[in-house]
Amino acid sequence: MVRVVKALHGEDEKIGKKLGNGANTSFWDVAWCGDIAFKNLVPRLYALESMKNIEVASKLSHGGLEFSFRRNPKGGVEQAQFERLKEMVEGVTLRYFEDEMDQKGSH
Repeated sequence: MVRVVKALHGEDEKIGKKLGNGANTSFWDVAWCGDIAFKNLVPRLYALESMKNIEVASKLSHGGLEFSFRRNPKGGVEQAQFERLKEMVEGVTLRYFEDEMDQKGSH
């Protein structure tokens, strides 16, 4: 669905996802937590990801965010980005309803 919207509207940053159960929202490709997709916000971690198409629900249901990384983040930039990512998703609660398309700023 997101690909269809992007095909129709281009890479419009005003279109994102309203997170529900996280089953249909890409963890890395969609701006579901903030205004920027995580693959652009923390690119060093995205490079470590072995499951680039993982959904939010799958990524958050495991013991740690690094479970699907090729290796654990090392110091420096990788560790700083990892700490930032953990802080951003720390309070995320998945709900019972499905994910929905959202016009940013229309909540």
